[in-house]
Amino acid sequence: KSTLAAALLQAGATLVADDISVIDFHDNVPVVRPAFPVVKIWADSLKQLGMKEEGLEPVRGELRKYYYPVERFATRPVPVASVF
Repeated sequence: KSTLAAALLQAGATLVADDISVIDFHDNVPVVRPAFPVVKIWADSLKQLGMKEEGLEPVRGELRKYYYPVERFATRPVPVASVF
């Protein structure tokens, strides 16, 4: 899911949440609340997407998984159209 999120971001999408999504109700409409403006992504996924791991903060020291900061990030809850 994180690799797909990163690919969609490269195509111009806006991130709402990567790891955990909280669904709430606003005026009886389900909405997903924005989480953190990062994607946790593995080094091999970065490579496949043409992204570099240099300068990225590791999630944990022994893993080659990194926090990839996101510029296009939702700041308000987004209505839920569907769940897969």
